[in-house]
Amino acid sequence: RAQAQQSGFLARGAAAVLMARGAARGRTRRGPRTVTTMGLPIPIIGGLFNPAILSIIYVFVCIKFYLGYKKTSFTDQNKLMMVALWPALAITSAAFRENLKKATMS
Repeated sequence: RAQAQQSGFLARGAAAVLMARGAARGRTRRGPRTVTTMGLPIPIIGGLFNPAILSIIYVFVCIKFYLGYKKTSFTDQNKLMMVALWPALAITSAAFRENLKKATMS
C-alpha cells in the first residue's frame, strides 16, 4: 500500500510539473485560446446587424441608387419601385446587382 501511495504521489507531482511547464508557455489544460475554443465575436457581429444600422444602410443605398439611376439600363417608369425594393432585387437578380453597382459605385 505504501508503494501505491508513493506512485500516486509521483503521478500527481509529474502532472503538476507538466501543467507548470504548459502554463509557463502560455497554455493551460484547455489548450490555446483560439476562435474555436472561445467562440466567434458575436457581440461585434450582432452589433452590425441591429435594426438601426440596417436602416441607415438601407436609406444610404436608396439615396445613392436614386441619384445614380440614370447610369443603369432600367426605364424611369419603375424607378421608385426599384429603389424601394433594392434589397430583394439584389438578392434575386444578378443583372440587378450589376446595375446597382453601376449606379452606386460611380
